[in-house]
Amino acid sequence: MVGVMPGRLGAPPRRGMPAPPNARAAEPSDIVITGGYGGTVARLEDLYRCAAALGSAARSLEAAWWILTRMQRQLDERSRPLLAQTPESAAAAARASEARVAVEPLRSGRLGTLAIAGELRDTARRVTRARAEYTRVEGFVGRYVRGLWRGAVTGLGLAPGGPLLMGPAIGVLLRAEALLVLRGGPIPGDRAQEYVGALANAVRAMLPGPQLPSGDPVPQVSGVLALGVRAVVGHKDVAALPVVGTRRTGPPPRGVQGLVTGFRGVGMKGAGGSDRGDGVVVTKVRRADGTLAWSVTIPGTQRAGLGTERHPFDNLSNLELEAGTTADSTRAVLAAMKAAGVGADEPVVLAGHSQGGLVAQRIAASGAYAVAAVLTLGSPTGTRTMRSKVPTLHLEHTTDLIPTLDARHNTDDPLTTTVRRKPKDAKALSPVDAHATASYEELAGLVDESGDASVLAWREAMDGALGTDGEATSRVYAVQRLDTAR
Repeated sequence: MVGVMPGRLGAPPRRGMPAPPNARAAEPSDIVITGGYGGTVARLEDLYRCAAALGSAARSLEAAWWILTRMQRQLDERSRPLLAQTPESAAAAARASEARVAVEPLRSGRLGTLAIAGELRDTARRVTRARAEYTRVEGFVGRYVRGLWRGAVTGLGLAPGGPLLMGPAIGVLLRAEALLVLRGGPIPGDRAQEYVGALANAVRAMLPGPQLPSGDPVPQVSGVLALGVRAVVGHKDVAALPVVGTRRTGPPPRGVQGLVTGFRGVGMKGAGGSDRGDGVVVTKVRRADGTLAWSVTIPGTQRAGLGTERHPFDNLSNLELEAGTTADSTRAVLAAMKAAGVGADEPVVLAGHSQGGLVAQRIAASGAYAVAAVLTLGSPTGTRTMRSKVPTLHLEHTTDLIPTLDARHNTDDPLTTTVRRKPKDAKALSPVDAHATASYEELAGLVDESGDASVLAWREAMDGALGTDGEATSRVYAVQRLDTAR
């Protein structure tokens, strides 16, 4: 299910963007691409369509067989000699007999329409069986085997006294992981997802009432915690104001790396002159035909508080986003887009880092704007609350622990493409460095060089929205909670 996958069956040629001259297939040690236009689920859909097309062709050939059969009967009647035969009627009968001989191979025989229709039906049945078997095997390997472990842990966590038993066990595992890392071993990566899932189910066991095991426990736990925090801190208005002196002009962003480079511009000067990466960048693109498009660059978590900070990109917003509710950070980005003048029907490309990726997914799902494509960097986007509604590209490092906080892998569907990079030297990227936008900018460069069908399809959606020519004007917007309650 994973690997650098080829394009889908019958994938159309890339329009308007030939492969770069230095394009190369990414090595497995560099990046692994799943999902999207060329992903497993997409190719299974191709198999389904292939079987349907074969069945339709077989039905058409069977209909042609009936037509040829009727033609043959008519030719049989016209080839019979008449009692009072004239030279003209004799010639017509001879031509009808010749036509009957010519039609016969089309109607019957090894290459006849009926035989070919039967072969097409057999092929369609084999394709259908192959699709079903592939789905069964993938489901068993990808879900059931992993589900056995999760089910056992979840069942223990939901049992009476289960959390008390699980706490020491998880502590021992985490201690072992820490020792491995200190000795130069790789960062836990995927295993961290399992630990987060076990902890989330342990928290669910403490909730009132019976709790059924869940393979996606994070949204429920996040929602309960967010409701509790909101009851204490209340709700406040948010605002987005343009920052003086941050207006920039230039060409529109090109490719994945062009969008990631935009995160260099989210920094604003603090009181002491230091850079703060807490701004939202809204870029207006005037395309070559005069129409407008937009790109929005959304930062990650900026504060550690739970609703008490003035900046809305805090951990309370993280909880609300994972729960699938409207967070203050989402409302702040929407306010920035409104202040910039983004039209409801004008195409928008959203790029978000960490929490910003969650915000981008929620805005795309809301339908408030015509979002054409979403790019996320190091975001935990695997939960049911983060399903893609538009072409979405997720970039992740295997040593970045933030994407594991949802306790689930991203879905493999035609709209969701995930690019994961496993460094050749696992020690080269610490969890902090792996989560930085600078590291993802390097990964974005590798993605742009990839000829993968899923990546190219996402690039086409991005280029279709922003265009490849024109002029871009960007501005940073400062977002904050206000003292007024709503």
